Amino acid sequence: MVTGLFAALFALGQIILSLLIVRLRMKHKVSLGDGGVPDLQSMMRVHGNFTETVPMALILMGLAELGGAPFAAVYGMGVMMVFSRLIHAYALLTPPGYGTARKIGMSLTFLTYTLGAGICFWFFIVSL
Repeated sequence: MVTGLFAALFALGQIILSLLIVRLRMKHKVSLGDGGVPDLQSMMRVHGNFTETVPMALILMGLAELGGAPFAAVYGMGVMMVFSRLIHAYALLTPPGYGTARKIGMSLTFLTYTLGAGICFWFFIVSL
């Protein structure tokens, strides 16, 4: 099951991002919020963007896979999403926090969503 592989990878990513935030909180003695610490603010946004975008991609991948989408399509969606999150995180953590890398990261996320949505729409239409 391809989606399971990527769910596992994203779970590890979530753990890593959470631990990086914990480390920054301990370093800067910040219990709640960002404490006005720029590094913590950036890392929290990386974690937030990851948390906001990965679940929908996994849902679309899982539904596409359950519907019988080709292995390459589901695997491709997973690979695009991994790269999108890595590139986006890099962009957010590298001053000034925006630019081409961030656009590429979000574009790959939207491409993953579009492919998944298209596959799900297709399977719905052909099932009528």
